Amino acid sequence: MGKQIPLIKLLKQPGFRFTGRQFCKSQEKSTSADYETTRKIYVALCDGNPKRDDPKVIQMSIRVAVSSLFRLCLEKGQLFSTADPNTVLQMVVNEWKPEEELEPSDIHLILESYITARERYSGHEKTLMSDLVDEFATIWRKFNSQQRQEVVDKTSSAAATTPSVAPTGSWPPADFAPEERRLFSDTRILHHLEGVDNSNVEPLATVTRKSGSLDIQTYLSILALSHFPKSHRFGLYVRPIAYVNYTAKRRARDSVFGTIGGFIDYAQDMLCSCDRTMVIGLVIFPNRRCPRVVVIHRMDMLDSKYLESDLRFICFDPMDEKSNRFGSALTEKVNEAFGHDIKEAWWGDWKAIGVDCNQDLIDWACSWIASIVRDEFEVPRFSMENKGYTNIISLFNSSRYLPQPSPLLGNEDEEDEKEE
Repeated sequence: MGKQIPLIKLLKQPGFRFTGRQFCKSQEKSTSADYETTRKIYVALCDGNPKRDDPKVIQMSIRVAVSSLFRLCLEKGQLFSTADPNTVLQMVVNEWKPEEELEPSDIHLILESYITARERYSGHEKTLMSDLVDEFATIWRKFNSQQRQEVVDKTSSAAATTPSVAPTGSWPPADFAPEERRLFSDTRILHHLEGVDNSNVEPLATVTRKSGSLDIQTYLSILALSHFPKSHRFGLYVRPIAYVNYTAKRRARDSVFGTIGGFIDYAQDMLCSCDRTMVIGLVIFPNRRCPRVVVIHRMDMLDSKYLESDLRFICFDPMDEKSNRFGSALTEKVNEAFGHDIKEAWWGDWKAIGVDCNQDLIDWACSWIASIVRDEFEVPRFSMENKGYTNIISLFNSSRYLPQPSPLLGNEDEEDEKEE
């Protein structure tokens, strides 16, 4: 393998001048988060293959990727002055489809770095790429100026008034966490969701195995918007979970389906930081086979003898595939995240659930989630053993499952994302 080449040399392009650390929020001191951000952006710009030895090939890949990004941003130019900043940048992420999972903040760093490097250049060389950056720079500087003014206005307003709740009528509803609001603002389904809340309920369309992935995400989003917090403080992960980790998702070039890691990050945030009593996720493969409904809920809902941190894990699985690769990865990831807080764990097959094997299983899974969200199906209160569920607590609280390199997933697991 050839000698490692500094990132700044690989970024070098005619008409640009890079100095200092790249893609870091601060030039003063780099953090581990900065290094991870730089790695993600570098892999995205190198078209998913950053280990090639030829610097000219890498520079060409970066030039093509950056040019396509700025061309896309120019197409969205008007939106940068009219729409929510995160919504616009999320739209760019969705349409650019980089090889690495990027957040709107990562796109912000890339655009800022290249525009700054172009402004720093004092020569006269121009290329197609530099022309694209020059054209977008005017839009970008105006966009950033508006953002800074909004921050000043909000700060001044906050200083002049007493603290209050978010204004009524805001959408997505302020009761939801920032990550949920970002998912609801996905521009691919926004026209179906905008304005829906628990006082303005949108009828749910039936989803089946033939439904598109965005149709399923729309169904789950409307369900969450219509019933929270009217029934109980649940957290519904609206992105269907289809991949073990981000590496598998990246290989599939899929921008809709989520990963086990993304769901677990969401569950931790909801249960530990957002005072939710339950989280729900839909596991569904891209070919719509073998849907599962996963629930993690607080045990203190069941009995006051339990602590708030005591949790129960339930998987409703008509195909009873807890021992396959995906089922094993799911229980392993839950155990890594919640460890000894899992006090009960159950797996229900089609007999325990009472599902008709002849019915459309996607329709069954989504209807099942709807009954949980509406509090019609009393997950925290029924007796699992009497219903025929299998007790799988032996898969949890074991030292072999506590954080360490996974023999099941190998090194791929290290690339799991902070999602989707």
